[in-house]
Formats: sequence, C-alpha cells, structure tokens
Amino acid sequence: MNRLVAFTLLALLAACGEGGSGAAVIPGGGGGPTPTPAPVSTATAGPLPTDVRYWIMQGQAGNSMANDPVGKTYFAQAKHEVLVSSDVIPPSGWNTIVFATYTSFSGFQTALNNGSVPSDVTAVLYDNEEEPGWTATPADEQADPTGFMQRFASLARGAGYLVIGTHAGGGSSEKDIDAGMAPWCNFFGIQTQSNEILAPAPNNYVGYTKLLAAAIQGASPNTVIIGGITTAVQGTLATPSQIDQAITATANTPLLGYWLNIPTQSTFDPNGPPPSEYSTEVQNASQALQALPSPAP
Repeated sequence: MNRLVAFTLLALLAACGEGGSGAAVIPGGGGGPTPTPAPVSTATAGPLPTDVRYWIMQGQAGNSMANDPVGKTYFAQAKHEVLVSSDVIPPSGWNTIVFATYTSFSGFQTALNNGSVPSDVTAVLYDNEEEPGWTATPADEQADPTGFMQRFASLARGAGYLVIGTHAGGGSSEKDIDAGMAPWCNFFGIQTQSNEILAPAPNNYVGYTKLLAAAIQGASPNTVIIGGITTAVQGTLATPSQIDQAITATANTPLLGYWLNIPTQSTFDPNGPPPSEYSTEVQNASQALQALPSPAP
C-alpha cells in the first residue's frame, strides 16, 4: 500500500466512524457480509495532495506502458501517482493505487456480497455511460447517474475504498451530470478524449475540457479531476504531437492528471484501430511522454 493510499484510507475510516453506523471494512478482506454503508455527510474525506500528477491506466494500456522503456521510467518519477486496474502488472518503481472497475452499482454490490473484489484493490471505479451501443450500465442507472453515483460511493466508503467516478454520453447535459456525480468521488475522470483530434471549435478538446473541469471544481473543490487523452479517435491515430498538445494546452486548468487510453477494436469500441496498429499507438504515446517535462505540466 503506498503512502497516499494509507493516508487517505485512514481519513476515510475516521470519516466513516463519525456516523456511528456500521464498521468500516479494510479492502481485500475477503468474503463475509456486506458492510452497512456509513452515512456520507461530506463527499470526500478531505483533499488529496495537489502537488502530484495523477495518471489512470487500465488493462492493456497500463501493461503496455509498464513494458515500454519510456513509460516505465516516466511514471516512476517523483510526484507521479498511477492509478492502475487490477489486471495491470506495474514495475516496482511505480507508486500505484490499484482499482477495480464496475459499470453498474448492482455489479459492485454483488462483488462485495460474494467477496470477489480483488484483494489488492484499494479504489473502485463507477463507469456509468450512455453512449450508443453501451449496454454495460443498466437503463435505470443511466437515467439517474448522480443518484447511483451517491449509492455506489456510500457503499464503497463503507467498505473502506477510495472512489473514482466517470461518465460519458450525456450530450449537452454532460457538464451538469459530471458536476452532480463528482462530489461523491475522490477522483473523477472526464471523458474528453474523443474531442482530442476530431472536434471543431467550440467543442475542441481544450475548450470542452475546461468547461467540464470548471463545472466539477465549482461543485466539488476537493475532487481530483482527471482529463481523458487517447492515442486514437474513431480509428484515426493521434500523433505524438497531438497527444502532447492535449496535455500541455490544459496545464492551466483544474486538471491534476490524465487518463491514458490506447484503444483497439473491441466490443466496446468497434470503431477502434485494428490490432495491427496497436504497436504504433504505444510508440506514439511513448514519444509524447518523452516530450513532456517532469512532472507533467
């Protein structure tokens, strides 16, 4: 367990104890009955460090960076905290927070009931999306993302986990949805990556990122806001320069980190690049990281 996780979990456990209902359960404690969620009087147990650059990586993207010479070194630098999904095997030099992803509140509730949350997990991600073709989130949860984010966070904190939230597909309401969900989260990922190389002004990456980040910061100053970046959008590969510009151009925003996506064709992303282009995507991400100062701006 890294120092940031240890510090924050102590704060969360103390906050859970204030309500006097239910005992907090340490993550990875195995099976047993689902803990009674403690009341959430405040969305977060306190602000996380702001002098740190946070990164989120899942699955293949995280493992690719862990095995890339540049990525392996870059993310091991001081002042970097890397949130990785439980299927990522990070190098020993990375300071990591391990999370598990759930696309529904009911799925997370079931995982707690049957003790299937991986033992090394200290944070849980609620990924509620309304994108066309997305069926992983039930319709009732899609219709009430804020309400189910609150329920998810209450259950997660009652079990001692940090909370990560994200949402996509809200259209013109996305700003309000994100601002409604974020106060229940320690981290919130805004999914602006699809605007990185294709969207014209005023919906370009920088403008849209600033719009969502400002709304979240206004609603929840203690939530760490993570911006989405990607190596490809709808099958079109981003150049190292475009990836780098997406990061440097949003340096003076409320963002404290970035969610690195390296997509390929899949059930969730049928328009992603073919697997034959994946190595080029990794190389482009590597070159973009190489051009960034340390820590990232």
